[in-house]
This record gives sequence, C-alpha cells and structure tokens, in this order.
Amino acid sequence: MPLSLGALPGIGSARVAALEKAGIADSRALIERLPVKYQDSTVLTPLDALRVGEEAAFAGVIASIRSYGYGKMTRVHVVIENDMGDGGTRVSLIWFGAAWLLKQLCVGQPLLLYGTLSRAPNGSRSVVHPSILERRALLPIYPAIDGVPAKPLRNAIAAALDKEADVESGVPTSLIPESIRMKRRDALREAHFPKSKESLNCALKFLSFETLLLYAAALHNRSQPVHIEPLSIPSGTTETFWGAQPFEPTGAQRRVAEEIIADMRGDSPMSRLVEGDVGCGKTALAFMALYAAAVSGGQAALMVPTEVLAAQHARTAQRMLEPLGVSVGLLTGSVSAKERRSVLAAIKDGTLQAVIGTHALFSKDVEFGNLVLCVTDEQHRFGVRQRAALSQKTLHPHTLVMSATPIPRTLAMLLYGDLKRSVVDEMPPGRIPVETRLVPESKRAGLYGFIRSQTVEGRQTYIVCPHATQTEDADCASAEWLAQSLREDGGSLHGLRVGVAHGSQPMKLRAETLAAFHAGNLDVLVATTVIEVGVDAPNASVIVIENPERFGLAQLHQLRGRVGRGGVKSWCFLMGERNARLDALISTRDGFEIARKDLAMRGPGDLLGVRQHGLPEADAIARGADESLMEMARAAADEAFAAGGETLQTLMETAEKRFGDMRGLLT
Repeated sequence: MPLSLGALPGIGSARVAALEKAGIADSRALIERLPVKYQDSTVLTPLDALRVGEEAAFAGVIASIRSYGYGKMTRVHVVIENDMGDGGTRVSLIWFGAAWLLKQLCVGQPLLLYGTLSRAPNGSRSVVHPSILERRALLPIYPAIDGVPAKPLRNAIAAALDKEADVESGVPTSLIPESIRMKRRDALREAHFPKSKESLNCALKFLSFETLLLYAAALHNRSQPVHIEPLSIPSGTTETFWGAQPFEPTGAQRRVAEEIIADMRGDSPMSRLVEGDVGCGKTALAFMALYAAAVSGGQAALMVPTEVLAAQHARTAQRMLEPLGVSVGLLTGSVSAKERRSVLAAIKDGTLQAVIGTHALFSKDVEFGNLVLCVTDEQHRFGVRQRAALSQKTLHPHTLVMSATPIPRTLAMLLYGDLKRSVVDEMPPGRIPVETRLVPESKRAGLYGFIRSQTVEGRQTYIVCPHATQTEDADCASAEWLAQSLREDGGSLHGLRVGVAHGSQPMKLRAETLAAFHAGNLDVLVATTVIEVGVDAPNASVIVIENPERFGLAQLHQLRGRVGRGGVKSWCFLMGERNARLDALISTRDGFEIARKDLAMRGPGDLLGVRQHGLPEADAIARGADESLMEMARAAADEAFAAGGETLQTLMETAEKRFGDMRGLLT
C-alpha cells in the first residue's frame, strides 16, 4: 500500500490538504508527479559572459542591497559582482514582493543563482526573480502547489522514493526496446534527481514509452463498433443552417459539415475529432451539428471547460439556432436551484433540444429525453473519462470533439485511437492578422504608453502572467502583484480600470471579472492562462505575454488568438528576448506549423498542456517523447494484441491498473 502523505518529512496537515487539493493523495501519486523542467547549474556562466534572454546558472558576491516599498509591494534590489571583489563586472538582481529576502541576504555573501538576463533602458544588466540555489545540480522544478514550497516538496519526494515499495509498472519487459530498457524505480529516481543529462534523457524516454504503450493498449481494449439506427436528417440540412447565418461559410466549413452529417446518418456512432486554428469557425460547425441532431428529432449536448465559455456559447447558439426553431438551454454549476430544476425538467422531457454547459452536464441528476449527440469543445481540457461521462447519459450517442490545438497525426492516433479526424484548414475572409512583436525589458515603459493610447481609442488589453500570486518560490512577477503595481498611485497604468483574474480566485469572482472585461467595464485584464479559452472580447486589441519562455508555442498561439476578433488591427507583445522558439511563433500564424515546431522542440507535453485536467498520463507523455517513440509504443501495443497470451494479459492488467477500465469508452 502507498504511504500516507502525512508520513513524509515536512508534510504536516496543512500541506497534506494542499497536496490533496492538487490531486495528490498518497506517496505513489507524489512520485508520479514529474518535474516540468530542470534548472541546470552544473555549468556556471561568468557574469561577463551572460547573454540577454538566455537562462543560465551564475554566481557572485553581494555588493549592495536596497529595497523599495513595503509589505507585499516590496521590491528588493541586489547588486552582485564577481568573486574577485574588484568591482569589475556587476549584475543587478530584482525580486518583487520578496521582503523575506532582506532577512536572509547580506553584503559580502556569495550566491549561486539561476535566471534570465535582461537589459534595462539605461544599459545596465539585470536578472528579475532569479532562483537562489543551494548547490550545483540538475534541479527539478515542479508545477506550483499553493501551500507547499519547492524545497519541502523535493524533500518529500526524495523520502517517498526511498520508502515506497510499489513503483514497478508491470509492463512486460519483452515489449520495451532494449535501447531504453531499465528498472522503473531507477527511472523515477533519475527523473526526479538526475545524476547527469544523459541519465535523465534515458529515464524520461523509458517513462514516456511506458506510459504511451499503456495508453495505446488501454484504447486498443475498447469495445468493437456497434450498430445503431441512423438519424433521419433531412436533405439540405446544412444548406438551411448556413443560409440562416449572417456570414458565408468557408469551403473548409462546408466540407467538414458534410463529413459530420454523413457520420450522423450512418449506422454506427460517430466518433470524430474536428481540429482547426483559432478563429477558423469550429464553433459554427458545432452549432450546425446541434441543429442536425434537433431536426432529426433528438437532443444534443455541448460541453465546454468554463462557465464563461458556456454562457458565451449559449448566447451565440440562441442567436444562431432559435430562429431555426431549436430551443437552447444552459446548465452550469452556478445556476440557482430554482433555475436548475427548471432546466433539468426541460432536458428530461425533451423540451430543450440543445443544451450547453460545463461538467455539470454529466451530474447524476441530469437525464436526457433523447440524447443523440455529444459535443466537447476544447477537448484537451477534458480527460477521456470526463468526455465519456457525458456520452454515457444515453446508449451509443454520436460523439464530436473540437480542438483548437492542432495535434500531429502520430500523436492523435495514439491518444485518440481510431477517432476520425476533420481539419478546418481555411480561415474566414476579412480577419486581420495579429502582429506579433518581441519587447525587451528596456521598452516596457513605451509598451505601457501604447496600451494607454489604445485605451483612449476605446480598445482593451490582456496582460498574461505565468503565476497567480507571489510566493517565495516564484521567479517572476505574478498576476496579483503586477495588477496592483500597475494601478496604484505612480503605477504605469494608474487611472485605467485594471482587473485581475486567475484560477486561485473564487469561481464567482473570476467569472464576474471576466464578464466585466467582456462587457467593456475594464480597460486592462491581468490574468493567468484562464483566458486561454472561454474569453471572447472583440474589443481587445492588445495582448501582452510576460515571461513567454514559460509557455509552449501552441499555448502562446492560443493566447495570441484572444485578440484580433473585432476586425481591427491587433498586437501580441512577447516580453522577452529573441530566441529560436519565439522566432518560430513570430514567423508564422499557421497553428498546425506551430504545433509541429512545438512537438519537435519541446515534446507533446507542451502541445497538450502538461497539467491539463483529466489527463493523468500527460506528465510522462510530456517528457522524452518524440514521434519515433510514439510509433514504437503503438507498434508494441499492436504486437502484443497480435501475439495474445500471457504477455497481452499482463499488459492489459497493467493498463487497466494505470488508466482504469476503458472498455466501452469513446474518446
């Protein structure tokens, strides 16, 4: 049995609660939560050799310490010089909201650091929020968990690795290529505390292959296709739908619409993935499918990841579908008890033909009268079981999943099995491309001036930060800190209406803030990636992304798609220094090309979102997996199913232990 979290050193009741809130229930789950990256301080870069925009480990001696402000708004400014103490090369270190550092630092103290150099307007060199390291190593960096600082988290993981007995996966050794074969305990230890880059690479390849193989096997084990009664969808349904809309569909929309209708008229349940770039018109295709289900005499459900997006889709659906005679309803977790009872009754008796909502749609008390179609928007935000929970509201419904994150074919085949794919590879005419620019720290003041000028013209701005709140472990400014510093007296955007939104806020407050921005009652919204999907503000013409090196290319492309929706010139400003990844984003607006580059540069974890909800396999898939490894995993699963016998039985038992019984689930 796995150890309880409370049995691990440094993990008291408060930290146990914080870990459980993050989905970590015991020592085994803690071990399986792999780092998102590593800080390499095995090689130190001299102060005079630090390059602007590049992460590096470096060392120096504190020459001076100053602080500005007070409390949470304290800014600590430290100057370090080389250990010769000759006043030669100097670098400034800046921490925001870090008053606690003043008790730990003193002049003459040597520091081992890790961070990214930037250049100030006056030409001086500085590193904002560098990490202070204890020793030179490949240091694991984990997803931030509120209430559990990085150091005690690492100590707890080390103890769990020593004490946890059940870490072997049970994957038959014969299915693992000799070139990456190793003991799982050794692989996990190397993944958390690597001895070298070479040993880390071997461990990550092993863990990635293992997870990909088990997932492929679990999907392999789904039930065989079933036969159903075809839906009676009248001829000319798509023409009727498009003819009622205030826009002309693209050729790609027409093609994909016919593919969907052909599936829904078939004698087996549709299982189709629709991929398309930001703004290509996937939502209209989803509504077309809802319309087709309604005219066939059935009901359809559209599930989305956030309440804000659900409400927006419901309003749009009412405009597009109700004139065609289709009744539209909304069901989310925040509706009043009275309204919920009314909606549930209308769903059960079939009065509502199209129902749009969040995960509330698969609550136990939701009963459909005649559900024939389940649509999932932004599918990567849901796990297999969450999508299946909606599909299981009826027997063998048609299933349509939508994704604005293009997935390379090899990865799609492995993650989604035999799901049919449609690609919306054409953009509507008239959409003005978003201009993407890199902005170095030295130009920040000018950027804020530009934001003010856009506000005068009646436009709005997003500012995206990697973190929600400031903590001792944070190595960059948080959304809360930046919003406060911008709107306070003397702040760069003082006088503007600046709001803040992030996932750590109460859901109601976050929803109210997003709604205020959508309604034009805020000039600037400082946020985390909660705006990546579900926020459609046509009046927003600027998005600023802080620390863009912390996001995958596909995610940056998604964020860029939040602007340019209102038919006016729009800009995406990346606050950082030039590098190959950001150059790739600037050089193309093609989401599929960006996805391919993301896969090649950083692996599929960044493409899919390492910490996405409902995908426990993502941590391992994120590391060491390239297309050749994915092909190897799928081939190994095919080999096991072809051979049968004890090897297959062992593989399937292990896959079910890891992912549960996926038989009968539609992906």
